[in-house]
Amino acid sequence: MNIFNCFKNILNPNKEIISMPLLKLKRFSTIKWSHIIIHHTATVDGQSFDWESIDKYHVQENGWSDIGYHFGLEKLNNEYVFCIGRGLNDKGAHCADNNMNSIAIGVCLVGNYDIIKPSDEQYFLLASICRNLIKEFEIPIENIEPHSKYNKQKTCPGKLFEMDKLINKIRGGEKNV
Repeated sequence: MNIFNCFKNILNPNKEIISMPLLKLKRFSTIKWSHIIIHHTATVDGQSFDWESIDKYHVQENGWSDIGYHFGLEKLNNEYVFCIGRGLNDKGAHCADNNMNSIAIGVCLVGNYDIIKPSDEQYFLLASICRNLIKEFEIPIENIEPHSKYNKQKTCPGKLFEMDKLINKIRGGEKNV
């Protein structure tokens, strides 16, 4: 399964193909991505489209050209969906420390993983997108890192988020959903 199939199959709860957001995915990015940074919103994931609110906040309040992350995962109508943010030809706005915005793809889970644990389904889906990005951009697995590694004031992707569990699922060493 390539990255395009992953999004077509999971992006829309009605399994419709949404061509507009998929145009942001570029197989041949002009940026040499070497890392993936995992984030959380530190907010409760509601039944509304939170990704849209985050995008609006980043653009209107922060004055950015787009949402800071490249990809997101949130629960919408009791189903997890992948959300597409910035195009992969655009530097991120998710981790300024160590110039990571220039080399790291930002992936954000909607939810507060300081107070609740991510579900097995979330780990499985996050591992799926990371696995595809690793393959597509030849990113070493050890370069999948939490935001908190670079910004010590952050707990991102949450105190209860287990990076080892994610890495294990990416490697296929743990039973998936």
